[in-house]
Amino acid sequence: MALFSIMLDKKLLFILFISLGLIACSEKEPEPDYYISNGKFYTPSGEIRAECFANFMSELNGDNYIASINVPLCQSSDIPYAYGSTNTKEGDIRYTIEKELKNHKYRINVCQKVYGSMGGYCDEIVIQFNTRDFEKYDVNVGKNPLTIDYLGDRG
Repeated sequence: MALFSIMLDKKLLFILFISLGLIACSEKEPEPDYYISNGKFYTPSGEIRAECFANFMSELNGDNYIASINVPLCQSSDIPYAYGSTNTKEGDIRYTIEKELKNHKYRINVCQKVYGSMGGYCDEIVIQFNTRDFEKYDVNVGKNPLTIDYLGDRG
């Protein structure tokens, strides 16, 4: 009986050792690659365009249905703010970082100039920077691109 107990203890110790080794070798999610300078968000390839954040704004009719933005795709897009007016000009959209929260979360204020009697409107939203795999046609085409997730508004 004592011999059986020693063999069982050795097996359990071996399983524990292997489990700890696998945990230590597991791939950790990379940290989002961005930084803040002069009150603006940047990636290594440059400033994140205000139009990317404008996609999270509630439309004038209250609609809000964009949940996440792939930053590299938004940065390279010809029309990064898909819901903007055809009259929207460069500089009509701006944002300010209102508060840094925990875990790559921020409260930002995004404003858009509107031509006409209204003049413009702003939306204070909560966002979070993340990374995730990007797939196209069931093939992983981008390993962990930077994304910005909409978490809600200040409400």
